[in-house]
Amino acid sequence: MFASKMGFPHDENLIKESEEKLGKVLDIYEERLSKNKYLAGDFFSLADLSHLPFT
Repeated sequence: MFASKMGFPHDENLIKESEEKLGKVLDIYEERLSKNKYLAGDFFSLADLSHLPFT
């Protein structure tokens, strides 16, 4: 997405595929967090830290 804004060549299919994958991951986060305070349960853990850069 940044490449297109900067005028660099980009692959629309790759962008669409990546957006679909991101949507699936965010759906999983949403489902987990609707049942627990954190990803691994009711306590902050390494699981939350390891996913932090992706949120």
